[in-house]
Amino acid sequence: SYYRIGGAVSYVKSITNEKQKAQLKAKHDKKIRINPDFLLNKATSVLVDPSSSWVAIAVALCAVTGRRPTEIMKTAKFWIGDSTPENYIRFSGILKSRDRKYDDDFGEWDIPVFADPELIVKSLRKARRELKAAEEKAQQAGGKGNYWTGGYLRYVDQSGKERVASIFDASLLHDVDHNVAVNQQYNGTLNDELRRWFNSADIEMKSLRAVYTKMVWEREKEDSAETYESMTTRVLCYSKSSLSEAVKHYAAIELSNKTERIE
Repeated sequence: SYYRIGGAVSYVKSITNEKQKAQLKAKHDKKIRINPDFLLNKATSVLVDPSSSWVAIAVALCAVTGRRPTEIMKTAKFWIGDSTPENYIRFSGILKSRDRKYDDDFGEWDIPVFADPELIVKSLRKARRELKAAEEKAQQAGGKGNYWTGGYLRYVDQSGKERVASIFDASLLHDVDHNVAVNQQYNGTLNDELRRWFNSADIEMKSLRAVYTKMVWEREKEDSAETYESMTTRVLCYSKSSLSEAVKHYAAIELSNKTERIE
């Protein structure tokens, strides 16, 4: 059955992912230097190019907004509010996780961005439209819900029930297991695209949030009374009552215009 095949595939991918994580951790312990101008120029060129794929657009949106890939593909909403500051955009749709508190972690935020806000809004619509078409095409072609074949997500939820669902199933918008399945199916595809940009295996989608926080800090630190840690907690929409472990991980990434792309 596809569940047995899917299980074997997931096992192989889990081993690969663990090896990649170990390699990236070793690299992060030494520091990664990334050229922010290269990243933003590449992201902007993707967003303005009408021929860009949904995959490239999703990577670009993660780069310029600091949002998670699953938020870009599934839950995020962007708009320009009446009081939204310049170089910011209004955002809602933070991913639900089992340890989030609704009172602290859900709502709407103005977040810093590194592309024209109207272009971001337009690009998100295009990416979702093309992702939906790609998902349907893969499903009709016999996709088994994995990195290689695409199609509807196939996963086992916390109750042990086997699920087959579209990424756009509205009834699962805030479902944690569905979120995990989205990430598992598409993270490899997005990582492949990002690594082609940099011609390097030493970067992953998660790294973009680190780069984003460093870019925001460099742009706003002169006019802000915040520390880097508090600013990062704010712009990534973490709970104010706790500082994410991710912030500590971000310290290993440096911005450098002296680096061509990454080193």
